[in-house]
This record gives sequence, structure tokens and C-alpha cells, in this order.
Amino acid sequence: MTTEARYDAASLTLANGALVESEKLRPGVVFDHDEGDRVVGIEILGARQERPASLPTPISR
Repeated sequence: MTTEARYDAASLTLANGALVESEKLRPGVVFDHDEGDRVVGIEILGARQERPASLPTPISR
């Protein structure tokens, strides 16, 4: 998982592959698909707001 504080976004790469389409599931959540329509990544925009309160605060490195 990578985060981009400047854009308040987090992304999770599930598989290597060429991104050919993005699907907005709901505001702030996007699935990235490859040429076989497989989900290869997930992007969360507004990540600070989307993090469930039950998760611990991430440690900055």
C-alpha cells in the first residue's frame, strides 16, 4: 500500500498489469482493471476520512 498525503489518497496494488480502465465504486473508491477486467488496484481518495475509527493511526516513516 502506498499513500500520498498531498492528495489524501491511498492505493493498494493487487497485481502487476497494464491499467486499462478505472471503475468508481462510490465517491472516493476506485477499482483499477487490467485488460482481462481483473482488479489490479484499489484507490481510496480522502483516505483520512475513509479510515475506520477502529484501525490504529498509521506510523509515519
